[in-house]
Amino acid sequence: MKRLKKIAPFLLFAFLFLGLVIRLYKTKSQPFYDWDEGIYAEVAKEILKNRSLNTTFNGHPWLNKPPLSHLLIAISFLIFGYQELPARAIFMLFGFLTLIFLYKLTRKILSDLFNFKTSHLALLPPLILASTPIFLERSTTLNTDIIIALSWLGYFLYLDNFVVKTIFLLLGVWSKSLVGFYPLFIEPFLWLREKLS
Repeated sequence: MKRLKKIAPFLLFAFLFLGLVIRLYKTKSQPFYDWDEGIYAEVAKEILKNRSLNTTFNGHPWLNKPPLSHLLIAISFLIFGYQELPARAIFMLFGFLTLIFLYKLTRKILSDLFNFKTSHLALLPPLILASTPIFLERSTTLNTDIIIALSWLGYFLYLDNFVVKTIFLLLGVWSKSLVGFYPLFIEPFLWLREKLS
């Protein structure tokens, strides 16, 4: 029984990873259907065509989003050709990492605020998130939302490490937009809470 408790998080995340892989595999023959997917795929194709990070859409400058997610898709196209499944797999991996980071951050919060020693309660938020349609959709399509979710979780998970949290801040900004700076607006409240306690 004690051993089962130790491997419970591993088993849950193996199950969640398998579920994401199955969900992704179901889209293998589905062309890029969402307008975001179509635009992001075209911008990635044009990155390869132009051999430049100056993003374009239909040959015209396209400054709607920073280039990170498009660059990742372009790398997928470069390695695997213009295929939907490998390009979407990048975002599935970001989704899976989001679940892991959510688990770790929940454990940290439960431990710091409530002095909980067990990690099993921390399994609940990733399980709930993984069962939501929006998470499943964002984890298996070309988008920037799942990357910024990971960046925000990483920022707060590594709040005490300036270098790591800055890397996560940059990940959010370079994948989505200035909204990647959102954690900076929360940090003064965390500082104030620390000073008052």
